Amino acid sequence: MTDTPKHIYEQQFAFYQSKSWDDKLKMLTEMMEYGVEQTLVVLKQWYPNKSEEELKIAFFKLYYKNDFNDSQMKLWEKKLRGA
Repeated sequence: MTDTPKHIYEQQFAFYQSKSWDDKLKMLTEMMEYGVEQTLVVLKQWYPNKSEEELKIAFFKLYYKNDFNDSQMKLWEKKLRGA
């Protein structure tokens, strides 16, 4: 993003660089978990009548849409459904 003033960016960078590897890993994990949680919130808004299983499949398809072609995605969906 380019809307952050340079001095703020430098403070953020210095803060991050001052952390240990363990702290950096913890911060990264927390950010990833937050992203997953927020994506599930949005999916529940988009598909209010879907079951938890269907929402997890929708999440998988959204998250990996650029990693698998259609036939591979259908195979994964079948596996996720337990078929």
